[in-house]
Amino acid sequence: MPYIHPKGAPERASRLGHVRTAMDPSVRQALESYFLPPAVSGPPPIADLLVEAATLPVSGLPKPAYAISIDGSKQEVEVRPEFPSARVGFAQVAGVFSQLNALAPAPPGGFVDPVAIAQATRAALVKGVVPTSIVTIRSGQTIHEAWREAVWELFTTCELEGPAGTNTRLADVLAHVLGTPTVPVASVTLERCPGRHDRDCDAGGLVVPLGGATCEKCGTALYFTDAANTHDEVVEFGSNDNALGRLMLVLELLTFLWQIRIFSMVDPGRVFPRCAFLLDGPLAMFGRPAGLKRHALRFLQAIHVQELAAGRAGLPVVIGIEKGGALAEHAEHIREYIPPGYLLCLPDRYIREHVQHREGNRAYGYDTDYGRRFIYRARDGRTLVFSMPPMPSGDPTDDAETVDLAHYPSLDTAIGLLDQVGTMLYRNAVIPVAFAHNYASLPLGTGSQVLTYLAQDALGAARTQVRPTPFF
Repeated sequence: MPYIHPKGAPERASRLGHVRTAMDPSVRQALESYFLPPAVSGPPPIADLLVEAATLPVSGLPKPAYAISIDGSKQEVEVRPEFPSARVGFAQVAGVFSQLNALAPAPPGGFVDPVAIAQATRAALVKGVVPTSIVTIRSGQTIHEAWREAVWELFTTCELEGPAGTNTRLADVLAHVLGTPTVPVASVTLERCPGRHDRDCDAGGLVVPLGGATCEKCGTALYFTDAANTHDEVVEFGSNDNALGRLMLVLELLTFLWQIRIFSMVDPGRVFPRCAFLLDGPLAMFGRPAGLKRHALRFLQAIHVQELAAGRAGLPVVIGIEKGGALAEHAEHIREYIPPGYLLCLPDRYIREHVQHREGNRAYGYDTDYGRRFIYRARDGRTLVFSMPPMPSGDPTDDAETVDLAHYPSLDTAIGLLDQVGTMLYRNAVIPVAFAHNYASLPLGTGSQVLTYLAQDALGAARTQVRPTPFF
């Protein structure tokens, strides 16, 4: 890690600093012993995995008229730069409602009217702040205790808007996700006491009601939100940007699932089947909160069963759009071999052999995914990686050898939507997700400075300029 000059520039490495490593025979010997998967030459083996979109089974869902897109953003800022540096983290999640008929350009080949777009979109934000380093809620707290308490306060003070002014606390949303769309859980059971981080407590199997509890062994305050496990990635000193990212994922998930529930219960049978729900990113949970993925899948499948029981077509379009990562990179490499209007199914055997290059029986996304990944080459040439939850039961990791398309009954409607909502503004982009980016993003530069000043003024610290990020 380089030193930083007084004016903020990083220390420069010697121009000859690489020579000793490059000339060391043990380094070359180690490199020669490594295995590098062969580069793809010629067409990839995807002929039996391609499906023409026009041949997909008909879902019975109407063409989507509305899109609800979800995206989140986070930013950690320094309140006090001198050692030990104090930081707080901001997170916000946007839910954007769009009327899709306003997104169609005027023929022939015209542009979408920006005034019409503004009138056809509505957005709501979930936002909060948590301490991430040194800053605590009260004197004497550890950062683990302060984080957990701040998350609990966020979940009890922040509400998601519902119809007719009915708002729901994030804590109650979490209780429904851990339970069912109609019946929330009254308590959670923690496998281990969170006091292990500060008091070496080894208690386990702790039952925590919605209102909280106390560990009888070490006296640690227990919160219902500890079930999300965002605190397990908090470190005592230094940046907690990683833990902040996990918290943002949880907020995205709860907002996404709750929007689906709200629309399923309001005017059912009219608006809900004509909706499409899009999450920025795969239908997956990562890190310590990954256990929520099974609850998310069960939650969506329960709504699907409710729709079927009411004589309707089931869950409408629910997809995650994946812009980065290994599968997105793979899609770019093979895009010329996927004809426009064709879907590429991704059974686990293909991902293991051509994306991960590994052996074993552990399915891709076993611990993280609640949606099966697909690659679609849109009719306008865009290449999109998206994921969908299996219905009415099962798990996305069930498709080891072949993908059973019957488990994804809204696939043809989802493909039609992806063809409809493309945009030339960004590469391989989808308009509703771009709207969610616009509302959710916390900008660098001026945005960082404003949030830094806000935190410093609120905590009574002297204002300082945002330090430039070192390049390592």
